[in-house]
Amino acid sequence: MADRKKRLEVMDDRPGPMDRHPDDGWEIAEPFPLDPRSRRALGALIDALLPEGPRTAGSEEEIALHVRRMMRYMPLTTALGLVASLHLLEWSPLWRLRGIRPLSGGARGRATRLLRELSHSRLVPIRTLVLGPRALVLSTFYDRDEVHAALEYEPRAFIRERIALRERLARGENREQDAIPLAAPLEAAQAHPAQKVAS
Repeated sequence: MADRKKRLEVMDDRPGPMDRHPDDGWEIAEPFPLDPRSRRALGALIDALLPEGPRTAGSEEEIALHVRRMMRYMPLTTALGLVASLHLLEWSPLWRLRGIRPLSGGARGRATRLLRELSHSRLVPIRTLVLGPRALVLSTFYDRDEVHAALEYEPRAFIRERIALRERLARGENREQDAIPLAAPLEAAQAHPAQKVAS
């Protein structure tokens, strides 16, 4: 296949097509390397953290791949710390005295309940242990097309309106509907400014 070269218009103020997955020549990083045990721990964590739906065939594998790509953009120490947290969470049933089988060796409901308990722990280090992996997994899940469709989330109309507003302001146009509404207490304060009391 012939290599295709595209020009990235990073200095252009004009908005692009705002496609969800633009073919603009941007090269995505290769997935962060994980050994089979780490991949199994990540898979169990994804399965336990995801909501019941919507899911598609292969969605968990795609989310795992995306998480590993995101890890490539992290400092190496952060990525390795995330790998360590995967293993700590994988064996959390053991150090929480809930059994000797890892998360990947039990039912999904059991893993979900245990992770929920850990995320509400009174100890900050334990809550933090869950926070990073959970944020990566759920941010990837809620950025998927089928989830946007299920939530009826379509941000492009709002983005286009914001771009049009920016262009009007840059031209010096001032429309009444472009004014930012003030909160009621602030409006009242501006309408009735406090009187200075003479000392």
